[in-house]
Amino acid sequence: LDVFASGHSEDEFWYTNVPGNSTPDASGGGAVRELVVAVDGITAGGLLPFPVIYSGGINPLAWRPVAGIAQFDVPPYRFDLTPFAGYLNNKTHNVTVSVLDATHVWYVDPVLLAWTSDDAVSGDLLDYAETPLSAIVLLKNTSHRQHYITQGTHDVTVTGTTVINGTLVSTTTVATSTITSNDNLLVDEGVAFTQFTMATMESTVNVTTLFANGTLETVVTSSVFPIAVDLAQIGDVIEANI
Repeated sequence: LDVFASGHSEDEFWYTNVPGNSTPDASGGGAVRELVVAVDGITAGGLLPFPVIYSGGINPLAWRPVAGIAQFDVPPYRFDLTPFAGYLNNKTHNVTVSVLDATHVWYVDPVLLAWTSDDAVSGDLLDYAETPLSAIVLLKNTSHRQHYITQGTHDVTVTGTTVINGTLVSTTTVATSTITSNDNLLVDEGVAFTQFTMATMESTVNVTTLFANGTLETVVTSSVFPIAVDLAQIGDVIEANI
């Protein structure tokens, strides 16, 4: 399943958001967002979105003449649903896409990629395990300083079989793991305001397929998105480094 997703409004720069409600200085809802796909309520996996910054974002002058990475071609996030292949080949099912901890606008468009066959395809889900998304926030606040250190993790493992014309062909296990690390410091001294954010969003997908002939195949895909935003405002003057 390919999922196209982008955050907007107060979730456009979610990695700079503070826990709880929005404040005059920053949007709320915390600094962790995750795309999650589920099949009939069973989580198939989760991936962390890439922090796309559209031209004009954070500091309009930063994008002349350079365009933000992926802003003209936002890549899809691919979820491997192979463990569900046999399970999905009958009746009606619900495949849902959600953004965990989203507080505002997200545009989400899923596209199902599938191979069709005249063969009889069946199978079962053999195993499923999930460690729900957990975001731990360490606060180091004073009267003029807000300092939030966030660590978020989420793990999902799904195993299923694929049977063609009554013969077991393969057993596939898809394990996804996400880690969000975020350090967000805001200093408000009345006349001057500064915010410094350092974040890393890491997703790992491990697909292991055991074929009926004993052959074992493993494919590991990892993505790491680091970003740092240094924002300073004195009166009506804004400076930003990204």
